[in-house]
Amino acid sequence: MNNLRNKFADLINSIISRFRQDGKKFEVQNELKRNIPKRKQKGKMVVYIFRGLIILIIFLIISSFVKSSIARNQVQDLTDSNKKLHAMIKEKDVSLNYSPKLELFMNGFIDNFINVSDDENSDDYEKKLSKYFASGFEMPSNLNDGKSRELLSKSFYDIKNEDGQDVVRYIVKYKTTEKYTDKEKVKVKSDKKDKKDKKPEYKEKEVEKTRNNENEVLISIPTKANKGNYSIVSYPYFNSVPKNKADNENFVNIKSSDLDSTSDYPKKLDEFTNDFFKKYAENSAEDMSYLMDNPSGLNGLYDFDKVDDKVISKSKKGYQIYANVIFKDKETGFKNYETFNIHVVKKDGKYYVSNMKRTI
Repeated sequence: MNNLRNKFADLINSIISRFRQDGKKFEVQNELKRNIPKRKQKGKMVVYIFRGLIILIIFLIISSFVKSSIARNQVQDLTDSNKKLHAMIKEKDVSLNYSPKLELFMNGFIDNFINVSDDENSDDYEKKLSKYFASGFEMPSNLNDGKSRELLSKSFYDIKNEDGQDVVRYIVKYKTTEKYTDKEKVKVKSDKKDKKDKKPEYKEKEVEKTRNNENEVLISIPTKANKGNYSIVSYPYFNSVPKNKADNENFVNIKSSDLDSTSDYPKKLDEFTNDFFKKYAENSAEDMSYLMDNPSGLNGLYDFDKVDDKVISKSKKGYQIYANVIFKDKETGFKNYETFNIHVVKKDGKYYVSNMKRTI
């Protein structure tokens, strides 16, 4: 037992002796002192890395949330767009497109609607139109009022959507005839026997006359399609014929355009130009293949008359020729005026048309 105690005491003293020397605190060597701060620095680095990872994870979580929100919004937008597209397709399915079937329907309606005789009563007129109008249609009475209307011509204009309703528009020309009475002086026989004293006698008499008037208008016909059939859903109405000519455009020709011209070109080019258009009038496209790219020709439909105006300018590889050319109809002699823009180059020592346009 005493031996065991002595061994334990020796062990304790041995451990203490590692930290104390001669009853004093043991001084740690300088090498060991330098290692302790390095361990502390490594610990701080680990803390910083850990904190950075936490910040990165938080950032990724926020970024994922934002992206998912954007994705949800995009999906919703696509869903809304898809619904709108389906609605447009559905609307397109029921909206009108010009077709032979619609043309047949409109031709019949316009003929019956415009043509009205002076003795036609409202019931007959309404019955005639009832097969074109939607149910519930009623035509006001006394529309013709003793007048007649005759359709002279009709032509399709367009289909316009007004307030969600399809309106088919035609340009129609018609003639109205109105009967009226007018008083005129009519010569009557005299009862006087003495012919020398006879003077012509007149009296007023009512005479029936007619008055004609022609009109050209744009008729708008509100129409609806249903299962491939058509019906007119409101009373047609008239407007003046729209003006389709653009006022701010200028006609471009050789004389009015600012084309660069040169007088420095071979005079044989004039001879080639006249010869080319003469052959162009006489020959077919196949025959013109030796003279031009993308060959074409009038195949004898017209005779070449002359080059009326011409401007020649230099290009990198040849000459640009702008020409007003007159062709003449073989049968009638009627002259046709056309504009050409041709690019001429030298090929195998001869002139050749590399490009031809019909506009300046």
